[in-house]
Amino acid sequence: MKCSPKRSSVLALAISGLVLTSAVGCGDGDQRSADRDIRKDVAASIDSRRVPSTQGVNDALSKLAAAEKAAANASNVGKVDAKSSLAEAELEAGRRESRALARLEPQISQTLWEIALIGGQIDRLNAATAAGAKGTPDATLKAIADRRALMTSMGEAASKKAAELQGEIDKIKAQVATLTQQKDAAAQEADTLSDKASKASGKEATDVGDQATEARRKAGNLGHEIDKVSAALLPLERDLAVQQLQKKTADETVATLNQNKSNIDAA
Repeated sequence: MKCSPKRSSVLALAISGLVLTSAVGCGDGDQRSADRDIRKDVAASIDSRRVPSTQGVNDALSKLAAAEKAAANASNVGKVDAKSSLAEAELEAGRRESRALARLEPQISQTLWEIALIGGQIDRLNAATAAGAKGTPDATLKAIADRRALMTSMGEAASKKAAELQGEIDKIKAQVATLTQQKDAAAQEADTLSDKASKASGKEATDVGDQATEARRKAGNLGHEIDKVSAALLPLERDLAVQQLQKKTADETVATLNQNKSNIDAA
């Protein structure tokens, strides 16, 4: 049965359309996949931006940066969606930073004003000190010398006390070391006797077991003695730290006074 020319044309046109649609569909697969990824990232970024925090904005920017990277294979609509969403999120991040800076600006201004005020006070104090030193250097030099003598005496006393404390600490540490050796020896003896008792029998096993028990008791007593002796270290070490700090402070003060004397002499 023959088809009419009209029906043949329609059939050919339909077949051509199917082939063209199939070809176009295969080529658009990557674009559709990329568009889907972009829409997914954009939707996730919207959820992140709902959180009113810098972390939420940064998370949204990260997702939109991934969307923009995927836009290389996307359709024109997908590319526009990715770029516009990223630009909007970056604008929001910039506005957030601007608002944060605006809130900090009064505090920064207040701090700078206070620094300037303190600087002016220091300058006036230095000028007054310099003027006084030039006008009455003898009195100033005497005050410096008296203060230096006092701090030197304090430093020497602190150094002497620190040496005494260090001697006591070293003595206690030596005692602890001796007790520790005795304790370790007693514990070792107890282990040796226990092993010997396990291999003996009858009265010998009982006697050796008693000796092992006595050795363990001795080791335990030595352990208690170590704890008791070591307890005296803490207050001594604390006092030593105080004396060392006093010595350091005195030495630094003397150095400052020496520099002040040199400045006055130069003036």
